[in-house]
Amino acid sequence: MIPSCCSLIPSPASIAKFISDQPYLSMLEKKCTSMKDLQKIHAQLIKTGLAKDPIAASRVLAFCTSPAGDINYAYLVFTQIQNRNLFVWNTIIRGFSQSSTPHIAISLFIDMMFTSPNTQPQRLTYPSVFKAYAQLGLAHEGTQLHGRVIKLGLENDQFIQNTILNMYVNCGFLSEAQRIFDGAMGFDVVTWNTMIIGLAKCGEIDKSRRLFDKMLLRNTVSWNSMISGYVRKSRFFEAMELFSRMQEERD
Repeated sequence: MIPSCCSLIPSPASIAKFISDQPYLSMLEKKCTSMKDLQKIHAQLIKTGLAKDPIAASRVLAFCTSPAGDINYAYLVFTQIQNRNLFVWNTIIRGFSQSSTPHIAISLFIDMMFTSPNTQPQRLTYPSVFKAYAQLGLAHEGTQLHGRVIKLGLENDQFIQNTILNMYVNCGFLSEAQRIFDGAMGFDVVTWNTMIIGLAKCGEIDKSRRLFDKMLLRNTVSWNSMISGYVRKSRFFEAMELFSRMQEERD
């Protein structure tokens, strides 16, 4: 009988101890680098019965949704988890939001809300769903979720705010994006870059430049986005001028 440490919400320390006490889970954490490795370890977890433990299942799921994983295998693992906690739901939704089938992330999110009343979406859930809407070009549908976020009082969460902004600019909803940007309580470089990229992609290169010039802190993405915007508009002189300025400021 495999003891489960998940009857109550476990602490990070108890999770770490549980993993270190289980050889196959330790292998999963430290030595698993491919799906071939994962499948061998998973087979052993199934044989020992440990695969039914929520912690073990969530670790298998987390690897399968990673860049080295397989999202289809992840979904099979997900369907076998009976008591799905918030980590499990967030992991599978995030995995599909980064996949070639982001619409499944939205379906899972809806499924979570209606079939899992004891595990409702929280602040780390929403960014993945907005990312899925952005990939699908469904900003209009995403406005409903934006409204839900406002009702929950999460609209000023910077992580959520940036993904909403990204959704609108990627779908060409510049007026909505501008309202969010203008009303943002705290800006970070990601917020600025998202708006600059969105304006440049939609052909508003001069507005993009005015925003760029107002930035107090720029990173590589800021410079490259502005330079690429000029190149796309065939404004090569400005692109080269900005490239030279970037090199000067970095010296």
